[in-house]
Amino acid sequence: MKTIYTILFVFASAMLFAVNPETTSLQSMEPEAPKIDPFYRKIHDVFEILKQKKIVKENGLTENEKNKIVEAILKSIRSDLRYIPANSKDYVSECAKYSQSQIFQPVALRNGRIIYFRIDYLSDDAVSKLIANYSKSLAGTDVPEGVILDLRNCRSFEIQNAGRIASAFFNMPANGIQKSAAKNRPDCAVLISENTIGTPEVVTWLAEKSKNVITLGVPSAGMPFKPEIIKLPDNSTLLVPQITDAYKEMPDGPVKPVIDAVSPASANPSKEQSAFAEDSCVMKASDLLISLKTFNKAKR
Repeated sequence: MKTIYTILFVFASAMLFAVNPETTSLQSMEPEAPKIDPFYRKIHDVFEILKQKKIVKENGLTENEKNKIVEAILKSIRSDLRYIPANSKDYVSECAKYSQSQIFQPVALRNGRIIYFRIDYLSDDAVSKLIANYSKSLAGTDVPEGVILDLRNCRSFEIQNAGRIASAFFNMPANGIQKSAAKNRPDCAVLISENTIGTPEVVTWLAEKSKNVITLGVPSAGMPFKPEIIKLPDNSTLLVPQITDAYKEMPDGPVKPVIDAVSPASANPSKEQSAFAEDSCVMKASDLLISLKTFNKAKR
């Protein structure tokens, strides 16, 4: 008896599928082809035309050409987006791992009229000592006429310390300090170069908003925010800036100084006064700060 019921069930099921066109269509339905974004289709069409015109070789682009195209696309979106081909090293990504911090003592220049500060990494400890040295230089009876903050070799992604430096050196509210609480500071010259990478670029951007600061040097590296390092399937790398909300208004691209001042390649300021005499950027900054002080006195 069970066999008869089984045969009837199978027969009824077969009839149901036969009379139901929707069910049969599900059986034979082909998977839909994925929709191609018109933008990607356009790129494909452009390169097909370039092949026909013999501008691009028939067998396609070289790996080097492809890498350049990817880089160009990223740059057109945002200048601090970076693409690193497989097996290539990138200086900026290496800086993200940079953690050594040398503490430089302040140096009095021009008979004490100018105090020079240098910092190469913005760790919490280094910045605390920098601010302490700066405060000490202002505590005596002979207050300097100006200060120089040298960030030309400063490479750091310690974003939390940008506001600390700005509130200490610059005549502006920063890091939660109210405008009424901001004290008058001596005129300050901030020195930058192409080796100024990361948070010191943010510091320089803040400096440009202050009335007591002037910037000198050459444009910075143009990578102010710590990059997220994303590996792609072919072992190439994408660097995506992690933009902090507090500084989201900062434009992308290198920070450009107000005054161009190229330092000699050999200039490496130390405690020796003779080293500073060879550094045209430091000397120009000193001259400007003294001139500003003299001008402001004359105005009064």
